Amino acid sequence: MPGFESIVDQDNSIRLLKRLLFIGKIPHALLFTGIDGIGKRTCATTFAMASHCEAMAAEKVQGDGYTTVNPPDVPNPGTSYDPCGICRECRRIESGLHPDIVDIKPNGAYIRIDQIRELCNTLSMKPYESGLRFVIISDAQVFTPEAANAILKVLEEPPDRTILILTSQQTSDLLPTIVSRCQQIRFNPISAEHLMELLAQKQDIDPASAKVLAALSGGSYAKALKLIKKKWLLQRDHLLSAIDCSPADGPPHSRMSRLLGISEQLARKKETVDDALELLKTWFRDLAVYPSGRDRIIHSDLLDRVRAATTHTATGPALTKIEAIQTAQHNIGANANVRLSLDMLFLKLGGLL
Repeated sequence: MPGFESIVDQDNSIRLLKRLLFIGKIPHALLFTGIDGIGKRTCATTFAMASHCEAMAAEKVQGDGYTTVNPPDVPNPGTSYDPCGICRECRRIESGLHPDIVDIKPNGAYIRIDQIRELCNTLSMKPYESGLRFVIISDAQVFTPEAANAILKVLEEPPDRTILILTSQQTSDLLPTIVSRCQQIRFNPISAEHLMELLAQKQDIDPASAKVLAALSGGSYAKALKLIKKKWLLQRDHLLSAIDCSPADGPPHSRMSRLLGISEQLARKKETVDDALELLKTWFRDLAVYPSGRDRIIHSDLLDRVRAATTHTATGPALTKIEAIQTAQHNIGANANVRLSLDMLFLKLGGLL
């Protein structure tokens, strides 16, 4: 993570952050929003490195409502406002050992009040070494109510020489009063083309599989890595074999047994349900678009299988099945019985309801 150049498809966000360094005024609180796995946290750490980098030799002083950074007139990398990545400050921040970079992540499923109380104790003291302290709070959308109210008080009375960077998926997941006290910077999903390049270069994934994974991950490199780790391309074949059936594939009771079997398997591993349903939506989406443009399908490595499936699943029924999946996702998200919701869904997908 030597500099901003390692962050893909976030040119506008990086340009804004470099502009803040250039003009020498950084707001006390920044809010990075966007889906998981697109570089928000990496960018926050890189921004902290750029503010502390010895090669940039920046002096930090306190301003009215801003932390002022006086940028030097020095050659590359300072003039590009990229951290050098090799000085003592950069190396300590990258390794997580800098005492003035406070890193807060969810403790289990939530960011809890005890974590914010500990942060407040830290903020009551001056920075240990440098003139500027950074607090990076990842996944701010999982604040408990008590923690959210506590961080709001910090934002209302920002401590001296401290920059808070919060990351969240979207502003609607946070208290409006928290959002209003931060300068928001929006991060975009990574393009499928760049995701394919990352997967091919860093994970040694073949082009056909990389194309499918890039499409399934929705612009998130972290999700693509999760799909690789869980071997979702192999699980995809098992899942599609269960739902891609026609009346010619056997009597109704045989098909019902197969469909309920895959439903039971998914219900036992609830953490895989959402990924499985998203995968099924892309499959039926391919069946819907295949007649009008086979070059637009996601599962391009299964072209023959898509062609065969369209013989018994036309565009209209494919769209109806996508709606059924979305309904099941909504019901499960509303705490409906997972097994019952999946049973009903798979029977619909198999044409038995």
